Amino acid sequence: MLIDRFGRPIKSLRISLTDKCNLKCIYCHREGEDRGENYELAIEDIQLIAEVSKHLEIDRVKFTGGEPLLRHDIVKIVKIFSELEFEDISLTTNGVLIADKVLKLKDAGLKRVNINLPSFRRDRYLKITGLDLFMNVMVGIREAINAKLHPVKINFVVLKDVNSDEINEAIEFANENEVILQLIELEPLGLAIDKYHKLYYPLNNIELKLLKKARDIIVRKNMHARRQFIVNNACIEIVKPMHNPEFCAHCTRIRVTYDGKIKPCLMRNDNLVDLNKALKAKSKNDIIKAFREAAKLREPFFIMKGECFISR
Repeated sequence: MLIDRFGRPIKSLRISLTDKCNLKCIYCHREGEDRGENYELAIEDIQLIAEVSKHLEIDRVKFTGGEPLLRHDIVKIVKIFSELEFEDISLTTNGVLIADKVLKLKDAGLKRVNINLPSFRRDRYLKITGLDLFMNVMVGIREAINAKLHPVKINFVVLKDVNSDEINEAIEFANENEVILQLIELEPLGLAIDKYHKLYYPLNNIELKLLKKARDIIVRKNMHARRQFIVNNACIEIVKPMHNPEFCAHCTRIRVTYDGKIKPCLMRNDNLVDLNKALKAKSKNDIIKAFREAAKLREPFFIMKGECFISR
């Protein structure tokens, strides 16, 4: 197992399968990547990355993009990790295309799905994403629930004065459906960099309210020690990565970008490790070396110093 010099084991791989997307969300963080190329990892490269990851005892994978369901070979990609017996195989999607693919994905070995939904109102969804595909996503959520991809998670990035008045609506949706609601604070990445100070909405007060209302609180050790608040029938997670040393201290994730680089931290692009030469040579040993190098470069982005926190 890979362990960085801060004692954090690397258990989870997050792999960006494409930079293409079929929406134009105003807050897209682009997985923290600088994008400008039309490029995708070949399925043969993904196979090598999967085999090396398994060898290094990484047994959880999440597929992201862009929009990973735009890959014509997404079912084959899921099957690669399933056949290697990864413990957890999940996917983050905007939900536009999932309805027609969900059963094939489950049969291939997909365990869970996160569906990004920036609004529960059609007109706002259009304003935020640039396309009138709200009903496609709602159908996709229902199909994922029916397929028992459990748990289905709804990612709701809270945006000040855009959708921040929908939090109660989002919680009620989670209460009425078999989904986990993730209320997520905006991060200053990708398209959100210039809009961050205008759109950032802190979730501290929401978390305090949930603490008082929750009939149970579950701490998820494998997910940045994130807490789940059980309120009535709703399961709610608060995701606060910004200025949060605890979030960083419990990070067990490493990333591979759409253009073949290992990314030790979402928040940084100055310590990437290029995999392309090793992938072209089909050298598992060199890929292993690259992962080990990336592990050495991992460090918490937010750390405590005395009673204050600082960023790297």
